[in-house]
Amino acid sequence: MKNLSLLLTLSIFSLTIKAQVKDTLKTTTTLNQVVISSTQPQITVKTDKVVMNVDKMVNAVGLNALELLRQAPGVTVDGQDNVKISGKTGIQVLIDGRL
Repeated sequence: MKNLSLLLTLSIFSLTIKAQVKDTLKTTTTLNQVVISSTQPQITVKTDKVVMNVDKMVNAVGLNALELLRQAPGVTVDGQDNVKISGKTGIQVLIDGRL
């Protein structure tokens, strides 16, 4: 039984040594310059708020905040300028993070 466990231990040890073979590939590749850019989405929906990035909206030129809200998806503005988002009332509208 001791011989069997010794043989098993040696075989596992030899497998781990083979698994630790170093990478022999020594080539490197130099890439050309890479430019990474991104843009903010026009509308970002989060659990507690909807953020409209008006700077990126082409159709926002010349509109006031209430007119922009009328164009936002899921937002309704009634005749008394009450704002509802997905049918919910009591909405607080902030412009640049301010009331």
